[in-house]
Amino acid sequence: MKTRKFLEIIIFSLFLASCQQNLKILTNDDIHKIRTATETYSNSMKLNDSFGAASIFADDAIRMQPGRPSILGREAIQKWIASLPEIIDFEISINEIDGYADLAYMKGDYSITVKLNSEPNPISENGKYVEIFRKQQNGDWKVTILIYNKNHK
Repeated sequence: MKTRKFLEIIIFSLFLASCQQNLKILTNDDIHKIRTATETYSNSMKLNDSFGAASIFADDAIRMQPGRPSILGREAIQKWIASLPEIIDFEISINEIDGYADLAYMKGDYSITVKLNSEPNPISENGKYVEIFRKQQNGDWKVTILIYNKNHK
């Protein structure tokens, strides 16, 4: 009986090890595509181009904002971006990208400066974010979840 239990444990351990070996790590091409999507987002935000900025999101993406309801879907995200005040500057720093197979995450910091009509001086904010990406059938990577919050002053 002890031998049978021992064999079951060994077989199960080998099974788990083989499952882990089948997970594909992100390739350099995957990381490049994720970085390119992020550059597209940043550049589009600087140009106040809501369609370009929203293009990196999956159709069913979720944008989770601090203190507000989540925004569901690329179309709703595009409309939200279009409703923002004039963006004077927008910067993203990438601190980490990692993942396996068709799922990846990216975390980093952001800063944004906007011009409000009611304020004489631009207003700036900086904070941190986490994005979850999914690899699409065509090989592109799209954001499925974005969550962020601003830093305290």
